[in-house]
Amino acid sequence: MSDDKLAEQKLAMLDQQFSIFNGLLDKLQAYKTLKNDAQKSLLIENIAKQLGDELQKVRLQLGKLRQYAKPGELHHVPELPSHLIPNRELFKQIATRLMAKASADGQKPPVVIEAASGIGKSVLATAIARNTSIRQLFVDGVFWITLGQQPDILENQVRLIYTLSGAMPSSFDGEDCASQLGELTRTRACLFIFDDVYDTQDVFAFNIQGQHCQTLMTTTLKDLMGILQYFSPNAKGYPLKPFHETQAIEFFLNTLGNPEITVESAPMRMNMLARLCNYSPMILKLMASYLREQPPKMWKESFETLQNPDFEFPENHPTSLSQALHMNVEMLGEEGDYYLTLAVFVDHTRIPQVAVAMLWRYLYQISDDQIYPFIDKLAEKGLLEVDAEYISLHSFQYDYLTQEAELDKLHTHLLAAYRRGCDQHGWVSGPNDGYFFENLCLHLYYANRKGELKTLLLDFDWMYNKLRVAPLYTLINDYELFAEEDEPAIEAVRTALYSAASIIAQRIEEVPVEILNRLWEKRNLPEIQSILNQAQELCPDWRWEDEFPEI
Repeated sequence: MSDDKLAEQKLAMLDQQFSIFNGLLDKLQAYKTLKNDAQKSLLIENIAKQLGDELQKVRLQLGKLRQYAKPGELHHVPELPSHLIPNRELFKQIATRLMAKASADGQKPPVVIEAASGIGKSVLATAIARNTSIRQLFVDGVFWITLGQQPDILENQVRLIYTLSGAMPSSFDGEDCASQLGELTRTRACLFIFDDVYDTQDVFAFNIQGQHCQTLMTTTLKDLMGILQYFSPNAKGYPLKPFHETQAIEFFLNTLGNPEITVESAPMRMNMLARLCNYSPMILKLMASYLREQPPKMWKESFETLQNPDFEFPENHPTSLSQALHMNVEMLGEEGDYYLTLAVFVDHTRIPQVAVAMLWRYLYQISDDQIYPFIDKLAEKGLLEVDAEYISLHSFQYDYLTQEAELDKLHTHLLAAYRRGCDQHGWVSGPNDGYFFENLCLHLYYANRKGELKTLLLDFDWMYNKLRVAPLYTLINDYELFAEEDEPAIEAVRTALYSAASIIAQRIEEVPVEILNRLWEKRNLPEIQSILNQAQELCPDWRWEDEFPEI
């Protein structure tokens, strides 16, 4: 349908609605003049019927128009893997459920995909998110939010508010953000996908409202559905089962990518291979990657290793999955150390490749010509995913890395690598690479360099430079690292930033004035006086005005 034709249909629908609602308004005004209860009842019944008829017409018209509507934009939705064998029946069931009308309470019940790690929950959710019919239904966008065991709820709330409204929230309080999200979603048609959910309260913190919004969750927890149904009785769960034998064999051979290996010519029976991999897509992919570099005569021994690991792995994931990952890392040899360093990055779902390259150049003296092909190699092996300028790790990969890596040393190494990129002004002159300003304070904290961290947080130049490239809430969170300690200067700055949040978030140029206004009465603290001196250099004409001057 052409844009002109679509516009004509929309205009006709609006004209008709205007006429009908105008008539209903006249009737409601006439209602005030009626004194007879029977007449009032008849009029209300007539209005209700007319509204019901009109709503039905609007639903039909919207249904017709939606098929021509621009699909909802995708926000942080992963790419689909190259070798995909979808569970079409389960896909259809979930898609049908997502497209169903709201229940009697005006809400669409949440939908949950549950399975062990590596079975393909996120892949199925990704396929649903990218489906054209789904996107045409949720015309205001499809939003992907990865949670995990220790999610940063406030960060995700703020990011979502900014995407939906185009502005930062007026407050950086979790409850205030939840309230604002409730208002923003009330009249929209959005699909929110919460990946890797460990606690239903994490999802409820986003306060998704509106009869046209829908929530889809993925989880490894078998008891999550029972907890969720306590709060939302109509919630529907869909267990995702592993591949059946034929699917597992087809997926393995496709991933192996060796035309000489077929069901008939394989060095071991394919049905046994599929069973040893628990029919899990991720284990099959990792084993295909491993066996691709092994002579066929070693296949049987490789699967014996898979079933009899020598290491203790994180309990949240199947042992065979972690062992398959470990075997691939071991095969990398010295390059396996490169991979282990990814454990140091704070958000494993969004690691800038430039930050990884900077660390590897420092630690291993390798060039970009080696770094980026190696990242692609890791992606081909199923050890990470690459999306544009970022790397992401599955939760089982990140848990493995954090267990195997020496994190204390890695934090120190990362800080040293970044320090080489700063000039004589120190940390305030670091690179704007999408990671440094956002997370430096956390790495100083984890490296137990609290004195250095405190000095940084009481440096106005650092505060101002960070606010130029990173959201205000990330700076406020840095001061929370001292929440359990008696640090009056730190607390004073945190309070000042928090109270000025609504102004600073909208106009960064107001930072010096707001700092002067809100910290002037704390100038008896030497650290605060230093901040005020720095801020006043940018506002030489600023003068203190006492809110309650003496009479």
